[in-house]
Amino acid sequence: MTTLVPQITVLMPTANRVEYVSRALAFLKSSFSNQTIARFRMLDGSTDENAQLNEKACRIASMEYCRFPIDMLPYERIHAGLSQVETPLVALLPDDDFFNPAGFFNAVEFMLNNPDYSAAHGDYIGFRINENQAGWRDWWTIYKHNQSFKQLDPLERLFSYFGSYTPVHYAVHRTSLLTTGFAEVLSHVDPLEYKFAEYLIAAIVMSQGKVKKLDEFYMCRQGGNSTPYARTTMAQQMFDPRFSDRYLRFKRCLMRYLSETPLDDTQLSEAVNVVFGHFLGTWLQTSYLKKQLTAIQRSVKEGDGQTERSLAPFAGTGPKNFLFFLKRLRQALRHPRCLVPKSYDRYSPAYAPVLDFLHAYLHNPEKMGLDLKISDPAAKR
Repeated sequence: MTTLVPQITVLMPTANRVEYVSRALAFLKSSFSNQTIARFRMLDGSTDENAQLNEKACRIASMEYCRFPIDMLPYERIHAGLSQVETPLVALLPDDDFFNPAGFFNAVEFMLNNPDYSAAHGDYIGFRINENQAGWRDWWTIYKHNQSFKQLDPLERLFSYFGSYTPVHYAVHRTSLLTTGFAEVLSHVDPLEYKFAEYLIAAIVMSQGKVKKLDEFYMCRQGGNSTPYARTTMAQQMFDPRFSDRYLRFKRCLMRYLSETPLDDTQLSEAVNVVFGHFLGTWLQTSYLKKQLTAIQRSVKEGDGQTERSLAPFAGTGPKNFLFFLKRLRQALRHPRCLVPKSYDRYSPAYAPVLDFLHAYLHNPEKMGLDLKISDPAAKR
């Protein structure tokens, strides 16, 4: 796919995470420089010193740079950035994650050729890097979104989606829809209420068109919390006394995007309740709740509060460090063993750009990262 006119804008929100920016932009510079279909733009909410370094990194990587006030909340900053996008498609890229070039461009191409779809993405690799803290573990996991959502009826799409829920935040989206989703979040979701913001954006996107899951590697995601939003379990959300009010605002907003259905308001309200009830039911299965209890107990014993790590299916233990585990994964992807499902055999070559970069970066971060040292004394003032 070649075009001289950009068709998609990739927005990278960041705030005071220079080390991640250096790594991310080094990868973009090495893997996305010889193309014209995508433009990349940083949405920076950093303090002055870090913003100066980020701006320099963007110049080196030929990335557009936008500075925002440091007291601007992440969703406000992203919405402001979305409002400036001029391309028909848009994607969000966290500063600690990586798009796989082949999967990303295939998702863009699919969206350009299928106007009845709201978004497209593929499979993800998740990883965590050992940061020498007690109880932390290195792990890699490959997780797949179960299916595409192609139902013609929006309520059927929503019912199917929330019954096998996985976020679609980082898919390739129609710019107008993602912008609308973030605008509604700012109007209907409490500040820093991350989960209902995520649900509402996904529901609006899903209500307005089909969503495609490509059967290929799309994105590499680093585990951990990259935003000020607190991670909460479904049990914590449901027993929060504010849950009913949050859900009611979510439902009233979503119903406006389902107004073309033949249902009256009472029927539509009941239908949305069924959709969200289907979602809650998937989180309240005995097996999942048992995993949550085990995670809480383990975090108390180990004293680090990182409860989500015990749910990683391929957790490393003992002396294994990240480089060793990465080497194992790269070998497994090229010579599939127990770590990688057999369904990935035919896709393993597509993983090479991201994994090779990470392997080289972690061996020698100074060589692979961008040189962000400020040498001009005048620039320091």
